[in-house]
Amino acid sequence: MFKSGSYLLCTLAVCLCLWKGSLAKDHSSGFVCLIDEPNPSECDSFCLNALQPILNQVDRRQDKMETQLKEVQDKLNEIQDKLEGSLLAALTKMENQLQEVLAMKDVPKADKVKVSEKDTYSIKRCEVNFQNL
Repeated sequence: MFKSGSYLLCTLAVCLCLWKGSLAKDHSSGFVCLIDEPNPSECDSFCLNALQPILNQVDRRQDKMETQLKEVQDKLNEIQDKLEGSLLAALTKMENQLQEVLAMKDVPKADKVKVSEKDTYSIKRCEVNFQNL
């Protein structure tokens, strides 16, 4: 009877030591592998399983960021195309106005049409802008 009692007590002590976490600790998110000298073949699958949710989250965020980057680039290209079109239209208009002004210089003075000061100012601005190009 005494031997069976001591055997039961020793067995209980060993179970308590193992259960308290000498090999593994129970955290709210799972188990932590406690190995004194880790062997890659022992820890690889554990680490991969532990990190898989984080890797999945990184992949999802990267996909989302790539989608947002593409949207921003598309908007930027659209704005750039509009600006280039506006610039080309303004340049064409200025070139036409300059051609008209140059054509007027070749006409004798008696044939010239009288223009207001506002028109003269606009023509001078066009000439200055064209010279700056």
